[in-house]
Amino acid sequence: MTAVDQGAAPGGAGRVSGLGFGVLIGLVTASIWAGYLVLVRQGMTSGFQPVDMAAARFWPAGLILLPVLLRHGIRDLAGIGWGRGLVLTLFAGPPFALLMSYGLKFTPVSHGGVIAPSTLTLTTTLLTVIFLGERLSRFRVLGLVLIVTGLVLVAGTGFLNSFNPDVLMGDLLVIAAPSCWAVFTLLLRVWQIDAVRGTAAVSVIGSIVLIPLHLAFADYAHLATVDPWEIARQFFGQGVLNGFLATMLFAVTVSRIGPARAGVFPSLVPALTIMIGAPLLGEYPAIWQIAGMLVVTAGLVFAVGLVDHWRSGRSPVPGG
Repeated sequence: MTAVDQGAAPGGAGRVSGLGFGVLIGLVTASIWAGYLVLVRQGMTSGFQPVDMAAARFWPAGLILLPVLLRHGIRDLAGIGWGRGLVLTLFAGPPFALLMSYGLKFTPVSHGGVIAPSTLTLTTTLLTVIFLGERLSRFRVLGLVLIVTGLVLVAGTGFLNSFNPDVLMGDLLVIAAPSCWAVFTLLLRVWQIDAVRGTAAVSVIGSIVLIPLHLAFADYAHLATVDPWEIARQFFGQGVLNGFLATMLFAVTVSRIGPARAGVFPSLVPALTIMIGAPLLGEYPAIWQIAGMLVVTAGLVFAVGLVDHWRSGRSPVPGG
């Protein structure tokens, strides 16, 4: 079976239905990714510690994804191997969450929402070129140039008028977090590890690692004063929606419309993050930052190869 039932209807109606469903799921996934950035920023400005954000990100996801490892064999970590699992966790586990949380503590969501997906695409592309010998078309190169230009507009121009070392540090930390995730993505490809199993391994190992870290560094006196509903919101939004559901939904999107077209949805994250975060946090971007967001969005569309995919005339769904 392909992602779409080829015999559902004559004239490709089944394909159109599958494409529409895949696009809908992709939009939901992009909204969850954007909401995650806003939620972390909101949590950090509300007094949570980065270790609390990391726990909210990994504990629910680890518990939900544990059956994946149990089903495929916990002894060899679902065929991944504990050595490789630990390496994957080093890049996509608690260090990633801590870097992102610290970064969003200091930089506004209008920065983080643009920098994070842009850095992920830029770094992942460069790593595949360097280590896997992937060749880039002129459109993908153009996309990388647009991404860098947009990042300069979003993060760089603000320092020309009023240099803020805290915001700069936050920007650098937000750059570091998706760069770590890019290494995780590269390792999944090099080691030929299924993304769901890899995410499950990182979530479970990360959950275990965070237990002693949280006991050592969390401010339990402060947490006792926090509204339990706020803690539940962080755990649900970060762990259940982003850590688990978004991973599954993106896998469905890829299966429905193919990886090339699915790659366009991360390009929606900058705009969605600002649309969600600005009214909630009161952090409205300046005009040059809006321009940078638009440039980055265009760059992401080019960089993920979507334009090449359109020009090739291939079917928008697998098996077509």
